Amino acid sequence: MNKILFAGFDGIDNPARELVGAVTAPCRRVVLPNDKTASAELLKAETARFQPDIVLMTGQKPAIKDKVSVELCAKSSGETLTTALDCETVRDFILSRGYACYISKNCGTSYCNHIYAECLRVFPRGLFIHIPFKKNITDFAKLKNVFEQLVTALNQHILTI
Repeated sequence: MNKILFAGFDGIDNPARELVGAVTAPCRRVVLPNDKTASAELLKAETARFQPDIVLMTGQKPAIKDKVSVELCAKSSGETLTTALDCETVRDFILSRGYACYISKNCGTSYCNHIYAECLRVFPRGLFIHIPFKKNITDFAKLKNVFEQLVTALNQHILTI
């Protein structure tokens, strides 16, 4: 079995926090504070303590509705950091579960990009998936089911990325 660390940002009405709490597949869950320094320190500490095979992170992206974006890279100090994981396989898995999904090369300019860059600096087997704001999710249960299946498939080596 793969060891999965599943992280999402905290906040009232934040679907990333709700998603991390709702997924019941075997994984280590961590809710990241909405503070760039504290969230990076917590994620690094959990990664060192848990020694995961994959770090799966999620956060909100304002411009999407009923779809998710698999982030290929993060940018920091003029440097582009790219995940070592296969984004196309993850995208295809999510699409095969009936949820709209695309690969993005823009993880944003704030918290999501920051935590992704900090993760990839020390752990290249990290993956960030953006989800919509809560008001842009028509069926949260469907989104939760997709992530449940994704974590399970990664955990059980059904999906190799």
